Amino acid sequence: IKYLSKGFCELISLIELNLSYNKIKKITMIFFNLINLEKLYLDFNNINTIPKEINNLKKLKCLSLSNNKIKSIPIELSELIDLSILNLERNY
Repeated sequence: IKYLSKGFCELISLIELNLSYNKIKKITMIFFNLINLEKLYLDFNNINTIPKEINNLKKLKCLSLSNNKIKSIPIELSELIDLSILNLERNY
């Protein structure tokens, strides 16, 4: 999978999403419509940035982005007060 279709954002009841081991390059606005998401796994993709809109996922408790190409973390990530697990290991 390289990207998500627009219809994906209609899954507003989704609480866990695992799209690890794909070819996703960008965390797009479609992700930010998943307002009930608590766990998001995007390990082993080709993601190089975390958009500041990540703070729209207010219920997020676990965010795993290991083994990508992320070089910086937006300050907006600190607004996710329920976030208790953040995995950013092995980003180059």
